[in-house]
Amino acid sequence: MKKVKKVSVLLLVIMCVCSIFCACGQKSDGSEASEVNVSEAIIGDWALTAIQDADGNAYTLEEYCETQGVDSEGVKASYTFADDGSVVGAIGGIGVEGTYEVSDISVNCTFDGQESTMTYNADSNTLTCEDAASGMTSVLEK
Repeated sequence: MKKVKKVSVLLLVIMCVCSIFCACGQKSDGSEASEVNVSEAIIGDWALTAIQDADGNAYTLEEYCETQGVDSEGVKASYTFADDGSVVGAIGGIGVEGTYEVSDISVNCTFDGQESTMTYNADSNTLTCEDAASGMTSVLEK
């Protein structure tokens, strides 16, 4: 039963990252879109590197998985943004394809009709995705 709970929590984290399974809320971080061309800055490969829980505790992906008793290899997530507005993602080896549009610091993704929003932070060169239901935030880095 304890393992089921751990897996359930980890799946919640994956859902936060995977735009197919949940919508992420935009969180203002004070970044100024005029300082950097977000459309150009996001082009390339991004990987899930950190999780921030609802209490504000930050963990690397490996640390968070260890606290949950699961192997981080099975939950690794990545996205590749192309300059033509397409995005390809993978979580635990399962691939998805979609499109994206940039609005200010928001990166609005659509996968199989499901929309979600990631927020670009120019200061840290990260994309974040917050799950409003759990309060958890996933952090992706290039």
